[in-house]
Amino acid sequence: MTIGKRIRTLRHMREYPQSFLADAVGIKKQTLYKYENDIITNIPIDNLISIANALGVSPSYLIGCNDEEPESSWVQVFRDRLGAFVSNADASDVSDASFNLEYFQNVADGEIPITLKKAYDISKDIGVSFLYLCGIVDDENIEKPTPVSEDGLDDMERLFIQYVRDLTSDQQQMLLAQMQVMKESQKEVTRPSAQE
Repeated sequence: MTIGKRIRTLRHMREYPQSFLADAVGIKKQTLYKYENDIITNIPIDNLISIANALGVSPSYLIGCNDEEPESSWVQVFRDRLGAFVSNADASDVSDASFNLEYFQNVADGEIPITLKKAYDISKDIGVSFLYLCGIVDDENIEKPTPVSEDGLDDMERLFIQYVRDLTSDQQQMLLAQMQVMKESQKEVTRPSAQE
């Protein structure tokens, strides 16, 4: 697989629009398009490193030195714990039509890609602590969602804070820049046009 195809595949897996990734990296959308479609194959190393960081992989994965993308540790823990939950679930106890054990098993087996948002939604669907499923806490009964009155944060927000704390200073700066781009993009979408 070419570098461009790896970039495009990872961007699609993470559900990033081309414009978002280009802005996060500091390149033009057209340049990213050319990278992804192998029109430009000699990608400058600083852009390659920035793209790898934005996509959460190593530059060696993008250039093909490491054929297998290292899956985030939380993803593997999530799949393992979801698989254990599905194995222990009693089909007779599951009468809710929206509770699809086969879907959850496919996620656990790695047949369906998982994002942080999907993981959070699944945790809510099955009633198991998101922090437990992602491996942040080891006892599913220790950390139930904290009432908003205590600290105002839900499980996803706590996980996000923990990940930010684990980043290097440079990675935190990159994340901050990406978040600013997302916020500006959101403003542009919600801003009424002058014609209205």
